[in-house]
Amino acid sequence: MCKQHVHTVRVPFKRSATWESWLLLMADVHWDNPLCRRDMLARHLSEARERSARVFVIGDLFCLMNGKYDPRRSLGKVRPEHKRDDYLDAVIGDAVKWWSPHADVLELVTVGNHETAVLKTTGTDPTRRFADGVGCEAGTYQGWARFMLEDGTHRRSLTMRYHHGHGGGGVVTKGTLWPQRRAAWWPDADIVVSGHIHEQWSFPITRERLTDAGEIRNDTQLHLCLPTYKDETGEGVGWAVEKGMSPRPLGAWWVRLTWDSASGMPRATEMRAT
Repeated sequence: MCKQHVHTVRVPFKRSATWESWLLLMADVHWDNPLCRRDMLARHLSEARERSARVFVIGDLFCLMNGKYDPRRSLGKVRPEHKRDDYLDAVIGDAVKWWSPHADVLELVTVGNHETAVLKTTGTDPTRRFADGVGCEAGTYQGWARFMLEDGTHRRSLTMRYHHGHGGGGVVTKGTLWPQRRAAWWPDADIVVSGHIHEQWSFPITRERLTDAGEIRNDTQLHLCLPTYKDETGEGVGWAVEKGMSPRPLGAWWVRLTWDSASGMPRATEMRAT
């Protein structure tokens, strides 16, 4: 039985107001879909390199809806170069070539529902094949990332719980009912991220904690909903338009890690990547 993935990242840091480290968190890239905003994606990856950021893709890197056994298949949803008999091989192979120049910043790529659908119907794991091709870690549908901050013998840690996502976002709530539930499920997480519903919001939850030394302090658990790179309403036609769906936010989240001397702990600050 496959266990959920726990990914460990060792981060050198300095207990200084000038120290910073960056993460770029994205989901629902749908890289092979003709509606994917690859121009925006390429710009964000270039900015990630400039910031020496670590990039996490939390599910649905691929669309892959045109396999032989997929009832959703439609030639209008396939890029011209992928209209081939070896469709899956063509998409995964092209993705490895496109992403390889960014392999140095690509930290973790996890499974989403589009990838699990392909695994179920074809017996091939596109996430694992992609990760092996570019040389990064492949993660499960849900899992953990542990950031181990080390300054000589001084060590601190920051944890991120990830889950690709589930269900619908809700026309009005847009999925914002989930943070309170997830805060109860995953109390040890400093950051909780999910995607799937193609929405973008930040939901901080302040908590009162009791330290091992018996001191009372407040901290913040940061919940982030990751948007998409797939612009489904921009052309004015298609499934999302016919269903009356609203335009979805495009892009990702930056997370900047800094040192908070007052609390003696790292601090995570979010910023939209648009």
